[in-house]
Amino acid sequence: MSATAAADDPLEPGFSRRRRAEQPRGGGEMRDDGEDVEVKSCGPLNKLASRIYALGSTAWGKEVVSYIGNTAPQIRGGANWGFKLFWAAAYLFFTGVFLFQMIILTKQYFDYDVTTSISIVRETNARFPAVGVCNNSPVRKGTIARIARFAQLAALDQYAESELYARLEGDSGLDFLYSCPDSYLPCPEGTCIPTYWVCDGTPDCADGWDEGGAGDNSSVDCAAWAVNDTYEAWNPDQYCLTGYVKCGEHEPVCAVPCDGEVECASGLDESTDLGCSQDFRCYETLNAAGTSSSFTSPNHPNNYASETDCTWEITAQAGETVRLTFEAADFSIEQDGGDCIDFVTVYNDLENPIATVCGQTPPSEPIESSGRVMVVQFWSDYTVQQSGFSATYVSVAASRRSRRHTGAHGAGHASSARRALARKVRAKEAKKREILRNDLERALNNMRKRRSAEESRQKRSPTFDNFDAYYAWYESYDAYSDFDNISAYDWVTVYESATDPSYADFRSFALFSKDQVTWYGTQKIDFIAQCTYDGRACDEDDFVVKQNPTFGNCFYFNSILGTETKSGEFIPGIRRTSRTGQEFGLKVTLFLDKENYVGVLAPDSGVQVVLSPPTVEARPEAEAIQASAGFTTRLAVRQQVIQRKGGKYGNCESTWPDQLNFSAEFKKAWPTYSQSVCEAFCIVRRMIDTCQCTDRYFDNLEGINQDELDRGDWLCETWDKTQRDCRAKVYKDFRAGTFKCPCNPACDTSQYEHTMSTSEWPTVQFTPYFVNMLMKESRSERVQAYLAELVGDSGLTTESLTDSIRHNFLRLEIFFQDLNFEKVSEAPKYTVVNWLTDFGGNIGLWTGMCLFNVLEVFRLLADSCLLALFRRTITKD
Repeated sequence: MSATAAADDPLEPGFSRRRRAEQPRGGGEMRDDGEDVEVKSCGPLNKLASRIYALGSTAWGKEVVSYIGNTAPQIRGGANWGFKLFWAAAYLFFTGVFLFQMIILTKQYFDYDVTTSISIVRETNARFPAVGVCNNSPVRKGTIARIARFAQLAALDQYAESELYARLEGDSGLDFLYSCPDSYLPCPEGTCIPTYWVCDGTPDCADGWDEGGAGDNSSVDCAAWAVNDTYEAWNPDQYCLTGYVKCGEHEPVCAVPCDGEVECASGLDESTDLGCSQDFRCYETLNAAGTSSSFTSPNHPNNYASETDCTWEITAQAGETVRLTFEAADFSIEQDGGDCIDFVTVYNDLENPIATVCGQTPPSEPIESSGRVMVVQFWSDYTVQQSGFSATYVSVAASRRSRRHTGAHGAGHASSARRALARKVRAKEAKKREILRNDLERALNNMRKRRSAEESRQKRSPTFDNFDAYYAWYESYDAYSDFDNISAYDWVTVYESATDPSYADFRSFALFSKDQVTWYGTQKIDFIAQCTYDGRACDEDDFVVKQNPTFGNCFYFNSILGTETKSGEFIPGIRRTSRTGQEFGLKVTLFLDKENYVGVLAPDSGVQVVLSPPTVEARPEAEAIQASAGFTTRLAVRQQVIQRKGGKYGNCESTWPDQLNFSAEFKKAWPTYSQSVCEAFCIVRRMIDTCQCTDRYFDNLEGINQDELDRGDWLCETWDKTQRDCRAKVYKDFRAGTFKCPCNPACDTSQYEHTMSTSEWPTVQFTPYFVNMLMKESRSERVQAYLAELVGDSGLTTESLTDSIRHNFLRLEIFFQDLNFEKVSEAPKYTVVNWLTDFGGNIGLWTGMCLFNVLEVFRLLADSCLLALFRRTITKD
């Protein structure tokens, strides 16, 4: 390298450059004197300075130097290169801190975190929650006792009781049956045997007395024990026990044929189709027109039959009422003095009685309903039968007030009509109990023949050394391995094989179809004994029914179920309230009918109560509160609203996810999304796709016929090992996360928090008032029969009556604690405004720049990119 080149090389110490400007010490103006400045070699520091200075001679470097000169005068005007480097290092450090902090803040923004705020909002007219109540027993023992596949289940309570006494006798050596109780017969030698052992083919008494083999006149005549099989043609697939008829495909009720009591809605069990002496089909729905039509009591003008129970529901044209006129010719309904023995009662919507009619003379004036619907009921007892009545009906313009007949044909005979009704229902209930007793005896006979001799062994979980071993065992564990070889509907063997302390493994076999639950479960006319809302009377018609596989028929007050959904906030039929405190809200008295509990299916005594928004489908098996018999349960509720941000701030749903193929009918019925319902629906879809069956009820499943769902064609049979194992695997996969449901939390959720309190109910002093009111107002034959049996007990005391009422009734009160509701809402924790504010604060704190300087930096970067890309001179503005 030449000396000249070395002198001009900016990397060599000792190079010279023409200095364009010099800042005089102590300040002052810049000068450009054109002198050559020689930089002496001062070691590594001077060498670094030479490199920096040389870089500053380039076009890009000049821009940087200009920027630094404008924004960092400490660097440019430093006394020497040490100070210049110090300030440069400081600027680089602070700029790095600024950039690092802005990276953190930018990341915080793109994390899309939310902050939660809680506020109390005052509402003057709050939407009352939907209240669901379910009896703990999914089916009634008396209804399933006649069905072939469930008769043994109905008799299982008695079987378990007899087994318990047998154990006690074996352990203590004492005979607990000192005299033969009901359903037992005494053998000649003095021992007692159940009646279902009689004529079962196995001698149980000495000399075979119970099988007719004793050789004397005292032996049992087994021919008399034979069951009438005349009606098997009306018992398809032997669905009912022999001697009963099945009412229909969608009415799976087994009825006693030709006994004078209509049990089928169609009247089949008392019709001439079965050879009954009189056709008892007397439930009709009639439409009134502008011209008169007529109907008569059965067999009119000939005598009606004993224990006739007929109903006519007459509907007028829109905006009009029904006018009913009884004809004088051949009018004759049994009357004893001033008391109606048989009678016709006319109702407004089967709610408010307008008139009670009997005797030999009909009302002189027509009877008019106050609304569009009129219901006429005709009752007769089992004593005297007369010619009955003929009546005409017509639709007329509504008058200002309905006619309420009193006197000879009205309220003066209401009490006598109730007394006659009480006598009638007592006789009916006695007959039903006798039939049920015989059914149970026959079922128990089958149990004895099929009972396993082995004691059920108790399963014990093995011990494990590590979690992997436990998980491997859990994955392969089959809780139903002891049930593999059990015949379908062998309930005794299932009972004896059960190992769960609460018999949960047994209950998984007791799956009923939706149609079966509809007819076998608790009926709302029996269940809802009393009702008031906001101080006004209500009744069972204010509740809608929805079937549940665990609890049977559940009844919902203030639910969107069954209403017409409209756009907007207002939904017809959804109640609101502006009143708080326990004097208002919903109050119901519920009749449990525990005589009809199937014990193994209902270990708890009481009802399940579920609170939910009116537009959300409730799930009692996951959300219910237990209310016990003999108590008033008070629930003071307070609404809570949760609003989630959703979108990029979190996963939440406002509508039903399309991945699960919810049908349009389902979305219309339940417009509000619910995560728990979505997950249940997802499991059902998975189970149907995988196992070709389901264990839950869902209406309007896409691609599946609703009639098939209701009939139980898609119901999983636990008796079927393949379906049982497949169903268990679906639940196991769901818990393990093997398949995931697209069911995020709801973006907008409304829920009802509650505070519960209980008190014993009723008091001994209040019981007579309660019983009097219920006997006067209840329209349930079952409730009337139960009360009549209690009151008819000759040894009755007020204390024992109170105990019996507490055993079978409970009181439920639900009200708003206050109308203020808690609103929990999410908002972005860090927004663009927060980021800009922090950017401005940090750039000023760490670099001393303002927004204009930032723009200069962007200009510098843009010019640098252009220079690098196009290698051209950039003209300064």
